[in-house]
Amino acid sequence: MLAQRDAQVIASLPRIAVPTLLIAGREDAPFLAALDDMATKIRGATKHVIPGAGHAPNLEQPAAFNAAVGSFLDRLRS
Repeated sequence: MLAQRDAQVIASLPRIAVPTLLIAGREDAPFLAALDDMATKIRGATKHVIPGAGHAPNLEQPAAFNAAVGSFLDRLRS
């Protein structure tokens, strides 16, 4: 999101029409604002911030990451 040449991707976010999970690590300060921005632009998006993780929450806090993804998928199934 932060390294784009233009706003094409950001402008397309409101057109996303599928369930969307947005995940970031709490210690990844530069991306927390981008996460909030994406969450406001994608209708119905689920935002999850993982404590104790930086830019790679799936590697830094795998159990918390997997729990967030599992919970999201469980809600889709019900």
